[in-house]
Amino acid sequence: MVDQHFDAIDAEYCLAEGGGPGRLAGQYTSANISTTEKEPRAVEIIAHGPAGHGSVPRQSNVVAHLTKSVAKIVDWTPQLRVNETDRHLFPQARGVGAARGGESATAMCSTRIPKSPRPAADWMLENEPEHWSMLHTSVVPTILTAGYRYNVIPSEAKATLDVRLHPDEDQTKFLDQLRAVINDSERRGPLGARPLPSGRRLAPQHRALRRD
Repeated sequence: MVDQHFDAIDAEYCLAEGGGPGRLAGQYTSANISTTEKEPRAVEIIAHGPAGHGSVPRQSNVVAHLTKSVAKIVDWTPQLRVNETDRHLFPQARGVGAARGGESATAMCSTRIPKSPRPAADWMLENEPEHWSMLHTSVVPTILTAGYRYNVIPSEAKATLDVRLHPDEDQTKFLDQLRAVINDSERRGPLGARPLPSGRRLAPQHRALRRD
């Protein structure tokens, strides 16, 4: 539909998930709408190596190899991105923070992001992660697969990441950044990142990238 009949679905707006009113103590505090949407991608990180018996430790253990890479990804913070929606949202949301009886992420970031973006983003990640996610591409490990018996060293280990690409994110460049973060200098086996088909594409310019 997107590739061949986009004119048939090119609507001005769409009623879907992602919006809705905010309430506190039974009172409406905000009405949220979505002006754009992240692009979901499942990315696999795969490590290969020699199998063996669990009684003999191996430096080439693929489970250890994979988990080190996953830890690097979890510790990495993708670039903070502020688009047109965010620039309008944060200044207008100061009243929301007051209604909640304190300083909310949307209220504090309207003044702090331009001057100190990383501390402001760290505050959001700790206190209001849903707003942090609005300003970043998010990467969350959700599935780990390896082995079939406790005493057998597997020859393959795989991690699946739930990646939600920010609307301004370039998928090709992002995957290159992900590989750089992993920085697999040992190269005992092919450890790489590849995206899986998302099952949906949100706009004609979005394309799936396959790298094995």
